[in-house]
Amino acid sequence: MNSLGKLARPKWRMTLIVGIIARGQVIMAADSRTSFGTRIQDTAQKITILDYAAAPTNGGWKDRLLTTNAGAYCWTNYTIMADELGQSPKVVVCPSDKRIAATNFIGKGSPEDHGNADFDNTKISYFVGVQADRGHPNSILMGDRNIGPGAVPDPDYGFSPADGNGKDVVIGGPVCWSLRIHSNGKPAGAGNVLLCDGSVQQVTSRELQRNCLKAALDEAKTQAGTKSAVGIRLIFP
Repeated sequence: MNSLGKLARPKWRMTLIVGIIARGQVIMAADSRTSFGTRIQDTAQKITILDYAAAPTNGGWKDRLLTTNAGAYCWTNYTIMADELGQSPKVVVCPSDKRIAATNFIGKGSPEDHGNADFDNTKISYFVGVQADRGHPNSILMGDRNIGPGAVPDPDYGFSPADGNGKDVVIGGPVCWSLRIHSNGKPAGAGNVLLCDGSVQQVTSRELQRNCLKAALDEAKTQAGTKSAVGIRLIFP
């Protein structure tokens, strides 16, 4: 894992995943199998992409997400899809996470903040995959926030800091689930990853590394048009 170097505005169009849509509504719900997932109601599912160029300016956050450390602005990915999420901040907090849902999707310092802002990284349980592309079904869209570097599980939340500053990382080497959230203290780890094909993969740390990340890294090389190693950029809240 290495941090992402300073980016100029990329040649390829930067996109933001809005969500998995079924019959026009985002279906992201908890159930007995997983607290992070999608219930696809019919074959009309589709992944909606919102170009940054068409997104609300939200105080200039678009440009921040194109620079080195976008971790502090992970929350902005969710504020722009607040309507699609039913204006329910509970949707972006896993019941197994100790984080508490916000009362609204208004970010502090945003144009909508009139003293009632309550939304920031500390109110989110899921990372965002910046390189997610619906043309590459194995690319990673979102996932539980407790992924950390190396093969030894972190006792806390890995790349997701408690202070809410977030972290912007490029993953190219070994990672694993921390002992928190779905791992429930077990070293084998457990967590959920949402792919661009709309599927939710419930995986151990070994499966995360050998299956999800390997496939996503292969997709990243295809996207970049190279056979050389390419990392996967993930933004953690």
